[in-house]
Amino acid sequence: MCIFYDAHDTQEIIDELDIDTPKRTTKDLFVVRPGMPAPVVWRDPGTDKHRFELFTFGMVPSWTKSEDDAKKNYYKYFNARDDKLIESRMWKPRFQNNRCLIPANGFFEPHKFHKKIDQPGGRSPSDSVPFYFKLKSTDHFCFAGIYDSWTNPQTSEIVRSYSIITTKANDQVRKIHNKSPRQPVILHPNDYTWWLDESANPNDYFGENIFTPWPDDDMEHWQVSKSLDYGAEGEELIEPVERPVKLESKQGDLF
Repeated sequence: MCIFYDAHDTQEIIDELDIDTPKRTTKDLFVVRPGMPAPVVWRDPGTDKHRFELFTFGMVPSWTKSEDDAKKNYYKYFNARDDKLIESRMWKPRFQNNRCLIPANGFFEPHKFHKKIDQPGGRSPSDSVPFYFKLKSTDHFCFAGIYDSWTNPQTSEIVRSYSIITTKANDQVRKIHNKSPRQPVILHPNDYTWWLDESANPNDYFGENIFTPWPDDDMEHWQVSKSLDYGAEGEELIEPVERPVKLESKQGDLF
């Protein structure tokens, strides 16, 4: 699962990719949540060019009937499992035709503690402890994503929105994200163009193990403020807390 992620500095991704870039209108997004606009790189079928634009996080399928349903879908379809991409009627057509890159700097996952505890930034005791993950080798990367376009029936506005593809968790993420151990798919830069290639056979991505979890030894993590869960924004949300909780598994084993 990846419900919150960090996209505060995506300019370097734009500079590295051969894309048709509009005037930059993004702000520092230290926390992207479902329903928020965030940077996406996609192939525009109208121009056949790679573009950098703001899409809404949390997919709104094209068949969505109303604005109320669209808002519900933000939190219903923010992730797509890699093992459902081929067989799911929901994900298969988007995976085949609407792939995109999601620039990021890091992501957040919760640890399920065995009891409710006080935490930095918390309003009351909780058994969910937030952590931030980043890569050691680079400050920026791209998630594998898929998107859809929906026309608002009340305003005729075209809304493009996306989901982050998730895969099984590596050992480091699994120890933290212990309730639902999955993690976002981080693409290797050499695969960016291939992922956006409309002529690519989606089945080949599985054969080339493009959804393999990112290696443990190139990741690091630390506990962050519980205010993440209360809608807070700002750089302080990706900084380690001064007094982290000593974590235990449900069986009491320290790690």
